Amino acid sequence: DLSRRVMPVGDDEITELARTFNYMSERLELSARELRQRSLEIQEQQEAIASFNRELQQRVEERTRELEEAHARLVQSARLVAVGEMGAGLAHELNNPLNYSVGHLARMEESCSSLESFLNDIFSGSESDPAAREALGIGQNHIGHLHDDIEGIDRSVKQTARVVAEMRSVSEVDGEVLKTTPIPDILARVTDRLEA
Repeated sequence: DLSRRVMPVGDDEITELARTFNYMSERLELSARELRQRSLEIQEQQEAIASFNRELQQRVEERTRELEEAHARLVQSARLVAVGEMGAGLAHELNNPLNYSVGHLARMEESCSSLESFLNDIFSGSESDPAAREALGIGQNHIGHLHDDIEGIDRSVKQTARVVAEMRSVSEVDGEVLKTTPIPDILARVTDRLEA
């Protein structure tokens, strides 16, 4: 206990020792108070530092999470761009044979009509000849099948052309920015076109 003091009595060496002891006790007590005060200040500073460290750690974790999410979005965007570019390339590659098919289907239809007219012209006037009537009937039957086949092919080509157009619209590049469409929307649109 540093608060205890010795009462100096007299003027001898023991009294001087008592005064020195009292002075030393006062100084020790003052130093102890200062140490306690400084210890409290240090403890408060350590708590503030610990609190700051926790807050900083939380910020780092939040920022890391944000960066990871941004990275995931960038990866997803890159994938969508790649799919879009692939779709545009595929649409371009499919478009060339489709255009060729459409052009040739029209010519085939004209050829069938010309062949039908030709057969009618050849066999006109021979309605009384059973062999001629049978040959004309067989020719017209085959031409009818060709017309049906051409119509079926034409429907299929047009349906494929709609799918290709849909693929192009999904992957169209507007300037340098790719138009993004959610994959479920793309699949639904393509499925609708295929079912049409």
